[in-house]
Amino acid sequence: MEQDHQDMLEILNFMKDRMVTREDVEEIVEERVEKAKNEIIGVVNNKIGGIENRLDHETFARKDLEQRIRTVLPSLPPEFVAEVQG
Repeated sequence: MEQDHQDMLEILNFMKDRMVTREDVEEIVEERVEKAKNEIIGVVNNKIGGIENRLDHETFARKDLEQRIRTVLPSLPPEFVAEVQG
């Protein structure tokens, strides 16, 4: 009988030593949430960077638009070029 109690205490101590506490779970969840947020922020930043690059390219192309139109149609009135540039 005493051995059974001893075995039970040993099993309970083993379980207690390896048991996860609420704080442990909260810490793990917090770490994973933080990692997921950082990954999402990275993806969003990459997307924004791509959009910025396309906007920069479009801005550069529009700056050069009047000159390009003038090389093709030098006699075009300035009002028309202003309308095309938007």
